[in-house]
Amino acid sequence: MTKPDHVEYYCGFLINKLERLRNKQLIKDLDKTLRKQGKTKHSHSKELNTFIVAHSHLNAAHFEDSENRKLLEAKLMDVYNKKYLPKIKNNRKRALEKDIELNESKKTLLRATRHLPQAQATEIKEQINTRFNELLNDLNRRFDEMNDKTVFSLWDLPGVEEDRLILYNQIINRPSSMEGEHEAIGELVDEMALVIFSNQFLPNLKTLLEGPLSLAESGVQILNSHRSFLSESASNDQHKDDFTYALRVLLGKILGVRDIIKVCKREVARFKRILGEIDVEADYLHSEGIKEVARKFIDLKEVKARLSDVEKIELSLGDLTSLLRDLVHDSDLRPVKSSARHNPLEGKLLQYILDFYIALEGIRFWTDTYADIVQFTVLKGGVAFEYGEVVDIKIPEDSALYANDIFKQYKLPVSTVYALRGCDIDIKRGEFVSLIGPSGSGKTTLLNIISGLDTQDRGEVYVDGVNLRKLSDNQLTELRRDKMGFIFQFYNLMPVLTNQENVAFPADLAGKTGDKKGRSLELLQDVGLGKFHGQFPNKLSGGQMQRVTVARSLMNNPVVLFADEPTGDLDSVTGEAVLALLKEFHKQGSTIVLVTHDLKIAGHAERIISMKDGRVTDITTEELEKMML
Repeated sequence: MTKPDHVEYYCGFLINKLERLRNKQLIKDLDKTLRKQGKTKHSHSKELNTFIVAHSHLNAAHFEDSENRKLLEAKLMDVYNKKYLPKIKNNRKRALEKDIELNESKKTLLRATRHLPQAQATEIKEQINTRFNELLNDLNRRFDEMNDKTVFSLWDLPGVEEDRLILYNQIINRPSSMEGEHEAIGELVDEMALVIFSNQFLPNLKTLLEGPLSLAESGVQILNSHRSFLSESASNDQHKDDFTYALRVLLGKILGVRDIIKVCKREVARFKRILGEIDVEADYLHSEGIKEVARKFIDLKEVKARLSDVEKIELSLGDLTSLLRDLVHDSDLRPVKSSARHNPLEGKLLQYILDFYIALEGIRFWTDTYADIVQFTVLKGGVAFEYGEVVDIKIPEDSALYANDIFKQYKLPVSTVYALRGCDIDIKRGEFVSLIGPSGSGKTTLLNIISGLDTQDRGEVYVDGVNLRKLSDNQLTELRRDKMGFIFQFYNLMPVLTNQENVAFPADLAGKTGDKKGRSLELLQDVGLGKFHGQFPNKLSGGQMQRVTVARSLMNNPVVLFADEPTGDLDSVTGEAVLALLKEFHKQGSTIVLVTHDLKIAGHAERIISMKDGRVTDITTEELEKMML
């Protein structure tokens, strides 16, 4: 077996996505270390969801020696542990300490003790201060461990020894089922990063869920058992208000955490899906051993147990919300008497509020910190942060529009939006296709990319056999002008041009010298507006203006006609008329891509592509009808 001249190496480090500047500096420091210690010019570090992953081609002969590999790993760990983590941990600690919601709630709970007997008030105050400090210390410890114990290295060592996955200080060798196999280890980086993250996330979540689970399930009984004293008198208005505010703290926390619980459930479900994604990757790489490695880190039974815990809490919180609203109302109506005596149940109820509040805050911080994990995207046959070079592929001759493995992400201040996650589309010449999906599913992003208005991070788009990524900006403009037609929701007509001039405008831009006047007038007649050719758009109704845009979109005989929510600004009757026009032009041979969120409108097409969470799939008319029920 011929030894390769280089080995592939990947290492991953958990980051705080809020620390944008420090994350950029970490990327620079990792690349610098890889180039120096790895004696290579090829190093490529990028953000992969909640990780920064460094990648390098290293000299095979030098890194046959395991000591050289350990030395490189140690140098990279030094960069992370000494330059990055101290500042991140310190900033995170300060952010927790200054959390406004946490501090205001603490003040309210402390204030509610003022009317308890002195000994009991002192005791509960001490508990409040202690519990809040313990919460912060516990969270900081958990977050620190997540950073420390999710570090990983992946070595691709063909002909040297088994490929190795190194997690923290644990080496996972390739299992016996993979003997004699060799797969490109880089194709597993995104999957393994998520698997390794789950290995630390789930055990911590289990502990953090125990308190809310117990307190939520017993909450209705506990609160009802203390309800009687709320009908008794309070010593003064301030006393009544202080205790009512304490109840509102818990009610507000429960109302707020219900959305957090939904995110938490999606986080856990993400770890369930990764096992299926790894199975797909294993089949793609013809390697069953990958499944064995993944299951060393993720226990499906544990994932299901955590989902069950979260669902139980979610159900209990619904019952508690109604009860707490009633208790707040009862507390507001408490009579006031200066001679009222203290009821010992008040201290016990305040204790319960404290316990439950602290437990829910743990879930809030934990879930919020890693909320972006829900969007963690993995790709079959590669990693999400490697966008790759432009590669020409063979496409079918009858394809008007062909898209392969389209991936697009947007970085926001606190998260990463994976708008497209490996979309494949093949639209034949003369097809009428509807692209449907709810708001936020990625429809507009996909439309912009397949029409050349935006560029993808990965994958190829072909229009009339031309690879869009190989074109300059000027060439893309020319291609859109000559090969594509556009119908927009809000018309985009030029108010200073007549309707006929608006229709002819694409031909003017293209510098065509044919019978533009005759062609534009013919198109206006086709859409039933020939007699309005000399008028300006502002004299037309909305439906008539949309007909003008339909005529304009066909002026240059486009290869593909894109209609983006063309009936969105029209009434139903006028919208049907516009759709009838599109169907008529389709019969004449036009290729049409209709983008809509309206399932009824989508049914006018002969083929329907559904979009959800950045991915596409063809659906049947029967499936569409079921969706409409």
